[in-house]
Amino acid sequence: MELSALIKKIGHSLVEIRVRALKSVLSKLDHSLISIHDVVQEKMLFVYLLEWFNFPEVPMSNEVLDLLLTLSKHPSSAQMLRDVGAVDFLTQLSPNVKPRQRAVIDGTLDQLFMLPDLLPSQTDVYSHGPQNAALTGEISGVTFTNESVRCLKFSVFPWLTLTNTDRHILSSNESSLGSNNPNLVRTTCELLCDVIMQDFPAEIFLQRPNIAKKLLSLLKLSTGTGEGVAKYLHLAALSCLRQLCVELRKRLRFHQDPSFYSAKQDQFSQNSSFSCPQEVLGAQRSQSSSPGVEYSPRPSVVGRTGQRARGDGQDGDVASNSGSSQRLGAADRALTPADVATADLPDLGVENILELQFQQLTLAQFSVATVEHAIPILKTGLHVFQRALELLSDALLLLCESVSELVWDDHSLVGTELREKLRACLELLGDILCSHQSHSADISHIHQRMTYIGTAVFTLKLLQSVLPPEKASEHLPESTALAIFHLCLDSSLGSLLPSMQETAAAYLEQVNPDNHDLYRRVTRAALWMESTCNFIKEIQGEKNWLELLELADQSIDGLPFHQHLPVIQHCLNMCSYLWKFDQPSPLLQTESQKLLLKLLSHPLLPVRMETYKCTLRLVKDCLGIHNVSRQTQEVCAGVHFLLHRKLLYEIITFGLQDASEKVNVPAKDILLFLLQGRLMMTPSTWDRFTQALDPVMAVLQVNIALLHRVHNNPNNNQKCNMSIPVEYNLPFQAATHHAVSPHCSVLPPSSDLQTLGPARQALQVAWNTAWFCGTEKLLDTALCYLKLSEAQVCSLKAVHLPTALQDCVQAIVRAAAHRSVAAVLSRLGLYLLIYRMVLPHTPTYIQAPNVLLMLSCSLSPLPPPPLALCRFLQVRPACVEDEKLLVGIVAFLNAYFKHFYTELETDEEDGDLRWILELLLNQTSTQGLGEQEEQKNHISQRLQRELTGFFNTLLTCVTRTTDRMCLALGGPFKSQLAVRLLQSLRVSDAPRFYGLPSLERTLRGMVVLTAQPGWSSHCSDLEPSSLCSKYLSGLLEVISSFYVEWGENSLSFMGKGVTKNAIICLLHLSHEMMTNVISQWSLGNEAAAEETNTSHLGLAWLVPLWVDRDPEVRFASLGLGAALSSISSGCQALCASCQNISGGLWGTLLNILLDQQESSLVRTEAAFILQNLVVMPMPANAEEAKNSHWQHPCVHDEVSGVSLVGLPALQALLYHCHYFQHMLLSASSCYRSWYGFHFQPGADVGTGPSQSETDTSDSVTSQDSCQDKPLAIGPVVIATPHLLTAHCGLLSNLLAVLPDFTLTAIRHNHCVEQMKQIYSQLNLMSLRPSKASQRKKEEGYLKDARMTMEILRSALYCNDECKVAATDAHLTLALYALWPWLLLHDPTMEAALELLCVYTAHCTTACSALCGSGPAVVSGSKSSSTSSLMQSVMKLTSGFTVDYTPIHNLAFCLLTNLVQSRDCRGLLQKNNFLQAFLSVPMPKAAAVKAQSVGGGGGSLSAWLKLLLSVSLSEDGQQSILKVTGALELLVDLAPHRRHALLTLHNLCFNTANKSHLIANGTLWNIRVCVCVEFIPLTQGYERVKAGTCTPHQCV
Repeated sequence: MELSALIKKIGHSLVEIRVRALKSVLSKLDHSLISIHDVVQEKMLFVYLLEWFNFPEVPMSNEVLDLLLTLSKHPSSAQMLRDVGAVDFLTQLSPNVKPRQRAVIDGTLDQLFMLPDLLPSQTDVYSHGPQNAALTGEISGVTFTNESVRCLKFSVFPWLTLTNTDRHILSSNESSLGSNNPNLVRTTCELLCDVIMQDFPAEIFLQRPNIAKKLLSLLKLSTGTGEGVAKYLHLAALSCLRQLCVELRKRLRFHQDPSFYSAKQDQFSQNSSFSCPQEVLGAQRSQSSSPGVEYSPRPSVVGRTGQRARGDGQDGDVASNSGSSQRLGAADRALTPADVATADLPDLGVENILELQFQQLTLAQFSVATVEHAIPILKTGLHVFQRALELLSDALLLLCESVSELVWDDHSLVGTELREKLRACLELLGDILCSHQSHSADISHIHQRMTYIGTAVFTLKLLQSVLPPEKASEHLPESTALAIFHLCLDSSLGSLLPSMQETAAAYLEQVNPDNHDLYRRVTRAALWMESTCNFIKEIQGEKNWLELLELADQSIDGLPFHQHLPVIQHCLNMCSYLWKFDQPSPLLQTESQKLLLKLLSHPLLPVRMETYKCTLRLVKDCLGIHNVSRQTQEVCAGVHFLLHRKLLYEIITFGLQDASEKVNVPAKDILLFLLQGRLMMTPSTWDRFTQALDPVMAVLQVNIALLHRVHNNPNNNQKCNMSIPVEYNLPFQAATHHAVSPHCSVLPPSSDLQTLGPARQALQVAWNTAWFCGTEKLLDTALCYLKLSEAQVCSLKAVHLPTALQDCVQAIVRAAAHRSVAAVLSRLGLYLLIYRMVLPHTPTYIQAPNVLLMLSCSLSPLPPPPLALCRFLQVRPACVEDEKLLVGIVAFLNAYFKHFYTELETDEEDGDLRWILELLLNQTSTQGLGEQEEQKNHISQRLQRELTGFFNTLLTCVTRTTDRMCLALGGPFKSQLAVRLLQSLRVSDAPRFYGLPSLERTLRGMVVLTAQPGWSSHCSDLEPSSLCSKYLSGLLEVISSFYVEWGENSLSFMGKGVTKNAIICLLHLSHEMMTNVISQWSLGNEAAAEETNTSHLGLAWLVPLWVDRDPEVRFASLGLGAALSSISSGCQALCASCQNISGGLWGTLLNILLDQQESSLVRTEAAFILQNLVVMPMPANAEEAKNSHWQHPCVHDEVSGVSLVGLPALQALLYHCHYFQHMLLSASSCYRSWYGFHFQPGADVGTGPSQSETDTSDSVTSQDSCQDKPLAIGPVVIATPHLLTAHCGLLSNLLAVLPDFTLTAIRHNHCVEQMKQIYSQLNLMSLRPSKASQRKKEEGYLKDARMTMEILRSALYCNDECKVAATDAHLTLALYALWPWLLLHDPTMEAALELLCVYTAHCTTACSALCGSGPAVVSGSKSSSTSSLMQSVMKLTSGFTVDYTPIHNLAFCLLTNLVQSRDCRGLLQKNNFLQAFLSVPMPKAAAVKAQSVGGGGGSLSAWLKLLLSVSLSEDGQQSILKVTGALELLVDLAPHRRHALLTLHNLCFNTANKSHLIANGTLWNIRVCVCVEFIPLTQGYERVKAGTCTPHQCV
């Protein structure tokens, strides 16, 4: 039987047929007659399996659930289950089945919440067909099993559905990108950048990747199509892809923002936060019956019926032909959003969403593909190279966000594909770098060197991002390893980016240890060379001998490499000097002797020759015949450094016998001078010589005899005819000498470093750089002297920024054409790009933003250069070439300020920013940013784009600077820019007349500008109010044209960028200008005026934006509503604008606020509007409603016929929508982190019926009986602290206007019950073995408890009735049960203590409940003496004598409140608690005086406040007096501590205490300074009233 027929029977109405068919399918699966692969595409099987539980009889339920669990583990079938609604169905089914079945359902839901494995195409990542969903696949003949994907940090974005219009726009642009007309391709790329990517969310281009594929394919164009054309299209595609990367990063940040996180699925039917009645819905639907009908159940603007603009995505796009021939007649242009406004577009039919989702690109796939396609472009010219490198740097950021290091160990199909492509990218980069290296000798142009450095930096950043060094040996291609080796030896890279070269060395060590060893030797040799130069320089200045000896030693080690023999003379002079003194430093003598021995025994003959030559010269100078008349200690002391047995032994044994005459002859002369120099030496010097010679005399004699025999027998080739015919065994060990000098060092191999080109060049640069004390002086020296090649000098010039900038200045000065200046700008831009790529590492020479200062001679308006850049900034371009050059200048300035002023820390004085602001403010032109007519020249469009971006960057810089002058200039700059932007906001009667790219750019600039406070306050010819009014009028016209005229409930993304930016500007504007004139915010409409005799729509244009498809639009529009509703006229206008909407304004806002799947930021703004509405003067009953101008809210119960207005209506609304339960639900799902939100797309969240669809017939009079019903809502996703703050504000206002109702509801907010449930969960978890996941769950439960406590604290504040309700609910017992966990979590403990402080303030019943004797004690519980919450609080106060924490402070505040109760005071006394007061650390007298002013003192202050509260009662006074020493301590503190003085004051008013106090002599020692306070001792007795010590309340 065919499988589909068998599956169809599973849904048969007869139970026998259903069961038989199900058994047949299960049997075939069990016996492998069919496989999971055969059924995954049978959609109806999934439907029938779910509907199995809808029949009256449900046999084999276990088998059905098990089959669903099995199917959910397959990616394709899991997606199918999600599509048919299995999540919702199983969520609602779960509570109605047995526990075992519920566990199976939970397992199925867990599988459905997981991301599916996105199986890549087996041939190419861009396969157009559906991707293989099988569990196994083959790539290159190797079989891979379907392992879980572990390498993706981020996979795919939530799916976005497109309207017919949107699909037409994308399809048209896709076709245009494949055109043979290069101009059409270019204009399409510009349209994508300027308009389409501003309107459409960036993830759409991954979900429907054809446009991205076309852009990537443009990068593969070869020069065979024409070098100019290829470059032309490369640049267009690179810019477009870079824009896409930037927008994808923004969207990624958006989805990772917990404030914007929403569990809503982006579907047309789920676009609204509330339902509309069918009559309203019908008015919004098209009459088309095509399957592609698209509509939105959202509110419509007041006064609008079925008439609306076509092409908004809500119909089959059946429109008149007006304008279609004009807009779509040309085949050689892309379809723009303006084109489709009035166009006839054919219906594209229903999309196969499942197939599209399997064809979409993951973020990782797109990032790797972009890198893969852009790398070959690095071989092209400098300008295209720069654009390609910019794209690669942005794509790399996406790659880091999406791919983890586990990609090298991930054997899933996704991981395998990514790994192979990354390897290919690395190999290609290695080939490019090696190609550069092989032609390095021919590199004479700095631009070529810059391309090498840029490619190298990107390669290293890519390695750092995806490949750990320890895995490099296994995965790094050979060519890349070789390129890294050359990078390690590249001196210019090392001088510019030492940290990057260290990174290269770390990878080289893993992939090629031999080459890494060679690199280390080069590095060590370069260090020795640097030490040599430093030694030569420092030996001539102030001398640190130990440091000089160390440098000299390293210099000697470097002799094989630099062979700078004059350093030997400096070493010998230093050694001679250090041995001249009568009492020299033993350490210096020892180290200098080692140095000299190292030179005398050096393996290199030239070194020994120079050493003996210089030593002989020194000896001659000291002992020569010319010194016969100057026989002084000072003269002959110069040879003291030789007068040591080790030195004489070395010279005698090895110097005399050296094979070279240039060594043995000087050695012989040295000895002769010493032996014959008695007359030239002082007696002490001769004695020192004889003492040193004595141990080596025998060796000297043998060598003399030997030399004598050799001298007499010159033909014996150095052999002596001396023999001993008889061997003797001597009873002693004869002295011998070494065959090789013991001081001879082993030289590191150096020949390979001299022959290997890169190593030799590295050492050449290292020596010359050190010799000239840096690169700058080196580059100023003649080439012939340095022996550096032109390529080496070029490399140094390319990376030495001061020299490079000076070259740029000279190039600009000498430039004879625009092309030369443009080349300089490209070079400067490349510098900035490289520096941005290496962040957070800071390159050398870049310590502060100084680039413009170094270019000041060419940028400033001063002569001499006639073509200086400043001239192009002051004069409007006169031709296309001028505009091209200005584009380059502005692009460079934008990149510069963006890098140095937004990514790096700046100095207090910002000279560059001051310069550009002054330059811009001195412009005299009054024209706007663009021409009065639409720009048609693409160069002009590029110029406008760059200018807008530059001005936005400057606005950001002004907000970050601390330079006072810049801040002063920033105000006028903002206002002048505001005027220019207003002039550029060219709005006409119809949307088709808009210049969309210009309008998009202008609005983006306005968003940045209006976000700056005071932007309208510095305009010379316009008052701030006037400028704001003009802005308001222009922005409202934009909203009118793009939202109202085009269809305000459009689901299309067309024009969404304009709408979003315009509404954000309006939100900013509401904070800049006074909103008390609501009429200014009203939108006029001529058509409505003719039909309804109304001249204005009021604020009706605003309400549909509240439920727009874009969460940012919803947030901004609701925020604007909150600003406008801050005054009563705004509230009235909003209510009037919602008259035609079901539920009105109040119902709309409550549905938004209580929609648990809506983003927190949107719900927060809805709460703010409700806060403003609640405080409006509402009538309390029907009588007041008759005379009230404010008739809101108003509800009508269709069942009972009851209509309510004002407060009764508000009460009914709150009850009907379960507001208080929703608020508690939000509190229990609070997400406290601000950043690092791990967004998990693709996890569908099952929800129950929405509140607008349930309980609609309940009478408003049945509240009491229904209040405790469970709330049928789905799981909460995210609620931020801001949302909970807004809830608390609304709750406070409700308490003010509906105190009884709100208190009753809170008595019913389940806050205490929530804490009891949390305790049950924690207690249950404590019985299980401890795991990391369990600890995370505990943290979550404690956070929930904290939020519940904070809400309850707000409800209890100054509200006795709520406190009684809390007492009845046994609040203290709930907290006492949680106490063990609170002790381990300080934030929750603080929340609990704050709650108790508010609970016990002015409430003795609450106080008694804490000590266990009040009504909150459950019958049968133990006495408070053994276990009470108060005793636990008392324990908190101990152990804090050193560190006074917030918990310590709150515990004392709580005890201060508790002692109002006699029971609590008794418990304190019973536990002898006050005795601990004596052990509190007392500050010194000076500290006491200082702290008495500020009220400091930590625990002492807390104790004194507690004692003051205790002293308010007689029994409390007795407790204080019973503490031995407490009275004396209070007396000591009284002069400086007011609380101590007041405590004594209260003690003095009790007659029983008077004799005790008078008997204490210490009391009278302070009677003079505080006599006023002790008047009651001799007069009447009146205690300090309780008002002196106000009970503490923490709010």
